[in-house]
Amino acid sequence: MAKALQAGDLDCKLSLFTLDTHKNGKGESIGQSESPFVQNLSCRKRERGGVETGGDGSGSPAASRETAYGLVDFDIRYRMDLLPTMILYCEGIQYDILNIHAMAGTRRQWLTIETQKHD
Repeated sequence: MAKALQAGDLDCKLSLFTLDTHKNGKGESIGQSESPFVQNLSCRKRERGGVETGGDGSGSPAASRETAYGLVDFDIRYRMDLLPTMILYCEGIQYDILNIHAMAGTRRQWLTIETQKHD
């Protein structure tokens, strides 16, 4: 059985930002900027991989290809105010949030943020 996550295992720091949309006097979008939501949040970083099969849509085996991509999970203390639309930075790298869920069996003690490196 795997060891339960403890506060001493949180050995990285992450920052979360919200994306604000700016509008002109006519209500038209003129740009976006990031606003800090939380900075220097302690976390545990776990990297895992995946493979995606894609192609040109023809369905032929010759046209399909496999692409490797890196998924990264961040484990943090439980919070209720996080959204998947936020932007996550860790060690200077931007990540897209795919999913946020409570860690199984922890009763609101830990959250897992599933991410993918931003292209």
